[in-house]
Amino acid sequence: MALWGPSFEEVLSDSARWNLLHLVSFPTVGAPVNDLRAVAMRSASPIEYRRGIKQLEGSWIKISPMRSGLGGLVVTFHDPSCRDFVLSFLESEPDYVVDLLGYATDAVQVTQLLRYGLASGRDSALKYPNIRGVLESRSRDLAETIITLWDQRTDLQDWLATETLALIAELDEAYELDLSAWIVQEAFVIGTRLDRFPADDSSSCAQLAAISANSGRRPSQAAEFSSLSQLLRGWCAPTLEAGDWLDICEFRDWLTDSGNYAEAEGDHELLWTTFAEWLDAELEAVMDNADDSESARSWGGEISDTAKQCFPADAFASRFISFEEGVHEKWENYEPDLGDIEYMRWASAVQESGSSRVSLAELIGNNRNESLFRVDLSDDGQIRSMYRHLDSD
Repeated sequence: MALWGPSFEEVLSDSARWNLLHLVSFPTVGAPVNDLRAVAMRSASPIEYRRGIKQLEGSWIKISPMRSGLGGLVVTFHDPSCRDFVLSFLESEPDYVVDLLGYATDAVQVTQLLRYGLASGRDSALKYPNIRGVLESRSRDLAETIITLWDQRTDLQDWLATETLALIAELDEAYELDLSAWIVQEAFVIGTRLDRFPADDSSSCAQLAAISANSGRRPSQAAEFSSLSQLLRGWCAPTLEAGDWLDICEFRDWLTDSGNYAEAEGDHELLWTTFAEWLDAELEAVMDNADDSESARSWGGEISDTAKQCFPADAFASRFISFEEGVHEKWENYEPDLGDIEYMRWASAVQESGSSRVSLAELIGNNRNESLFRVDLSDDGQIRSMYRHLDSD
């Protein structure tokens, strides 16, 4: 507060202060320049807005290319402490939150403000209780505002469509917005918002898929199947856990059982390809981290069970055959390294010189099979063959 307080209260123009308040209503990735301008135009003239931006740039804010599918320029806080200060100011003057809700141009901003009301500090207590109080007092108006702004379709909102709708579902219960039926309805047709910006947030797609499948409703129209198919595609990722794959396949089966699932073939191919990528990574991790063949086979068996529950039993048979061969080769079919071979040669020289009372057979294994040592120890191939014999004995 001490660092930014004097600048905010005494130096900045009213327009510059409002620009900061509007900016905090956007996600931490920032506000597209045109979106921030559209919001600011509701509380300032174009000239005032430009002057405010000029006053802020380089100290409070920075403008840079946006690293996303949206493209263009994005306005962000210059430092996280700037955002923290603005939020602290809103907590001290929560009536400004009401104004920000009224100026908002899309549901992304409203959900961001609602998230602040749920934020907690290190002791799990509410971080912004005054902001929360103001928001709770307007829950009925908030529901109407969300629906109205969701229907206005901004680029930012479409780019964050699944994330925003999934967040609304989380906020619905916390603020008692009574939007559950509306959320299901929008999840069933969200595909119309994903044409330009395909869903790629696995977590939000999973949440919306679960809401849809548990709603008691079934898709019946082509647009609904298409929307739910896009959620399935956005959900798939090679970084998922085994349990996630079981949920994905259950959702796929639910879609298939619902009727005319025109996207089934393409979705199945995507699932197959993505699962194969996940499977390869998991099996490689087992080979790298298992302590022995027993633990490797145990982990591999769990992965195999997941594969068989999601796909035909022999779908990935060749991968598991290769995995088994790798386990045997690494832990059970021992191949001596150069150090082993050199040691054998040294031991042989000791025996031949008579300078040791311990025979080579005794050094290796109490003469279990003396025929093993009737080899030419100058021949690496014979030494390797001897080790394989010992391994199988």
